[in-house]
Amino acid sequence: MIFLFHAGLMILSFFCAAAAIAVVLFLRRKRWWLGVHRFLGFTAGGLAAAGFVAAWWMVSSGHGGGHFHVPHAQIGLLTSLLIMTTPLTGMMQLRVRRLTPVLRRIHVILGRISILLMAVTVLMGLLTAELL
Repeated sequence: MIFLFHAGLMILSFFCAAAAIAVVLFLRRKRWWLGVHRFLGFTAGGLAAAGFVAAWWMVSSGHGGGHFHVPHAQIGLLTSLLIMTTPLTGMMQLRVRRLTPVLRRIHVILGRISILLMAVTVLMGLLTAELL
C-alpha cells in the first residue's frame, strides 16, 4: 500500500512539473501564466517531498532492503532535491533583481534537468518494482 502511495505522489509530481513547463511553452502570452506556472511548480515540489517521505517510510518499514541501495533510490534523491529547488530559483529570480538573468538561466536549466530525471526515475522505479 505504501508503494502505491509513493508511486502515485511521484507520478502526480511528474505531471505537475510537465504541466508547469507546458504553461511556459504554450500559454506564456496569457496574463495568468505565471501564477499557474508557479502553482504547478510548487505543487510538483510538494508532491515530490511527500513522495520522498513515503519512500523513506516504505523502506524503514522493511519493504525495500535499505535506504539508497538501488539506483532508483539514489537518482530519486537527486531528482527530489532538484524538483524542490527549481521553484525556489524561480521565485528568487523575481525577488533578487540584480541576479535575475543568472537565476532565470539556472531555473530553466534545473527545470529541464528535473523533468528529464523525473522521467528516468519513474522508469527506474517501475523496473525496480518489476512492473516493466
